[in-house]
Amino acid sequence: MVCWLSIPSQLRVRYNDSMHHAYLVNGAVEPLVKYLGEDASGYDFWRGEFATFGIDESRDIKERAGRKAAHAGAKKIFIISAHSFTIEAQNALLKLFEDPAPDTHFFILTKSAEYLLPTLRSRLAVLEIGGENSERGNEAENFLKKNISERMAFIAKAAKEENAKQIALEIIEGLTMHIRSKNIAPSSNDRDAHERLLRYRGYLFGRSPSVKMILESAALMI
Repeated sequence: MVCWLSIPSQLRVRYNDSMHHAYLVNGAVEPLVKYLGEDASGYDFWRGEFATFGIDESRDIKERAGRKAAHAGAKKIFIISAHSFTIEAQNALLKLFEDPAPDTHFFILTKSAEYLLPTLRSRLAVLEIGGENSERGNEAENFLKKNISERMAFIAKAAKEENAKQIALEIIEGLTMHIRSKNIAPSSNDRDAHERLLRYRGYLFGRSPSVKMILESAALMI
């Protein structure tokens, strides 16, 4: 199912050039629509729901993203909700996100985010909708409350755990959520921290990531 929607009025206030070009949304479609806002003019707002998002759908999205907005100067927002994404579609989206069209932003929702390609995930900012009490969010909050010595002690212990990579991933994604939680368009300092966290998350999907080094860098950065 595909439909065009009106862009949210709140986004008119929150929206600026610092908004990330692509998001991985932890939450359902309707809460996201509610989060973004209600009705307004001056923006193109597209929403698609799919069982499987394939190469044909990705080509359609690319073609739509390359079109001129319905109104001169309008921003384009795409919400893509799918149970699964084919490898070919993910690679196509990756190319699209690496060279995004101006004033075009994407929100991807899926219940199987762990099956997304690491390279694609590294291009997506995590946006938590209605997830203030999520385990990752709480883990990040607890991490932030520690002083530097406490963080380093925690990291040294966590790096020796059998699931060290998963612990690190939850903390990195939780810190990303923390940065994005108060405003969809963060400050310049937060944007820099956010981009670095995205790189760290990408490193964690590598063959042999250094969990200790990655978490230590994050601990000193935030």
